[in-house]
Formats: sequence, structure tokens, C-alpha cells
Amino acid sequence: MTDLDGTLCGDDQALSELNGYWLEHHVAKRGSMLGYSTGRELPNYLNLVKQIGDRGVDIMRPDVLVTCDGTQIWWFDPGSEEPREDAVWAKKMSQGWDRERVRAAFKSSIRAG
Repeated sequence: MTDLDGTLCGDDQALSELNGYWLEHHVAKRGSMLGYSTGRELPNYLNLVKQIGDRGVDIMRPDVLVTCDGTQIWWFDPGSEEPREDAVWAKKMSQGWDRERVRAAFKSSIRAG
């Protein structure tokens, strides 16, 4: 598991070297899984991957992606194009969460400030 912003992304040459090292030493020999962690939402992560690809550098597709500072987990299943949200984690994160109450409190604080 590695952070993306300011850690894995930012040095295209180092990213390319890491890709080769990971494939040779971890996937092929150990069957390791790759995970990324980011504060970004899934669409912003996908945009980042596209931007890096547009520069001619590949960022390896992870097995798991933790987004929104840990509040969402996405699995990239072999043979599937789209990531799959971890339903168990999504349920856990939504317990006790009242979106409309938070939205109302936010709007109230903006009016008061």
C-alpha cells in the first residue's frame, strides 16, 4: 500500500522504474497485491491515471484502492474494467451517517459565518 499524491506520483522516471521492479520482484515471485491510498475520490484518481498515461507513463492498476481518506475502498478484479466498491466497508462507513443532517448543519454554519 502506498500513498499517491506527492509520494508515488510526481517523478515519472522513478514511477517507471518502480513498475518494473514491482512486476519482477513482487508479482512474479511473491504474488503480492498492490494497493494505493489517496484523499481523492474515485473519479479524480481515474483522471490522475489518465494524466500520467498522457505523459507516456503507466501507473500500474492496483488490486485495491483506498479513496476519500479511507472512507471508500475499491477492488480492481481481474478481467473487469470497472472497480468494485467494497460493500462491507461502504455499509460500515454509512452506519450512523445522516447526509441530510450534515448538509443542513453545513448550510447553517455558512449562514452564521
